Amino acid sequence: KKVENFRTDWSKVESIYKDISLDDWRKCYNDWEGLLREDPQYKEVKVVERHPNGEVKVFYLKVGLGMFMTDRTVLVETNNTFHEDGTWTTVMQSTQHPDYPENDEAIRVSTFTVTDSSATADGKGSIMTEYSNSDGMGWVPPSLMNMTMGTTTK
Repeated sequence: KKVENFRTDWSKVESIYKDISLDDWRKCYNDWEGLLREDPQYKEVKVVERHPNGEVKVFYLKVGLGMFMTDRTVLVETNNTFHEDGTWTTVMQSTQHPDYPENDEAIRVSTFTVTDSSATADGKGSIMTEYSNSDGMGWVPPSLMNMTMGTTTK
């Protein structure tokens, strides 16, 4: 079910990881299932398609919000562009796939994210600057959103 006229805004988040290198992040892009499966809020995590180089192309997530909230699903296509200076840009956007159609059991989330990735000055860490626009398809109480988002960060 789609909620009409629900507006979201763009957000920008810059994260600096002192001990996670760009090479570490490249490994993550090949193993979304392993990375996300440990998070208890995800009811289902599935790599649907891979690019010829092995990186994830399309992945599916089913998120349980709990507390009488309808589960959310997202089906995302990812594309990385690697630049000559060693940085890269990742574009993730909602997509459709015949094996994962929308259904009445969960609400399909819409998302578009661009992430610029670069190394820290010492080369041991990384800087991720993310620009995103997501539509959770309905109102979520702030306390529940804080609790849900809090489980994704350690």
